[in-house]
Amino acid sequence: MRRLSTILAAAGLTMAVAACGGDGPTGSNSGDELTQTEIQALFNELGVAMASLGLGEPPTAGPSASAGSVPFEVDFNQSAACTEAGTISLRGSVNGNFDDETNTGDMSVDLFLDFNACQVSSETTMFTVDGDPEIQFMADMAFTPTTVSIDGSQQGGFRFTTADGRTGSCAIDLTFSSSVNSETSEVSQSVSGTVCGQSAAVFEPVAL
Repeated sequence: MRRLSTILAAAGLTMAVAACGGDGPTGSNSGDELTQTEIQALFNELGVAMASLGLGEPPTAGPSASAGSVPFEVDFNQSAACTEAGTISLRGSVNGNFDDETNTGDMSVDLFLDFNACQVSSETTMFTVDGDPEIQFMADMAFTPTTVSIDGSQQGGFRFTTADGRTGSCAIDLTFSSSVNSETSEVSQSVSGTVCGQSAAVFEPVAL
């Protein structure tokens, strides 16, 4: 089976990496505001930190396993160092089915990301990020030998301070849809909602 991290990246998971039912954690917008450029830079750097978590691989069917669709489930509860200082943690689960004969399957993702004095730097300033409350990523995915599609949402928020003395909180409330075709290199994606009080549509997505 393809690496789970590869599948997630190909799907173009947006922002900071969580059902789309709107029952996830609720963040707030308060304090000093960040510019669009700063928000994008912050998420880019958080994406680098998240990549260090290394999501690994779901289990695969052994030689004696029966042919056809095989269920899998992976639980996560791990932490990694941020690029400058502090930690980022991940918990939750991924489950689904995969058919080794047809290379098709589906997957449901329910993950929570939290930050503990996570320091990342951009070209203009240093950010220190803490979970406030945290970020939940939920999604349903389907994949074939050549395509990956995903529909999901992210909710929650974080608290930040900057090296130049600003402090505040950012809320994340968005839904997204994405598909990738590896044969044609065609990528389609839509994002709606808000990030730090601004339209999510103005930001470039960040993949895990």
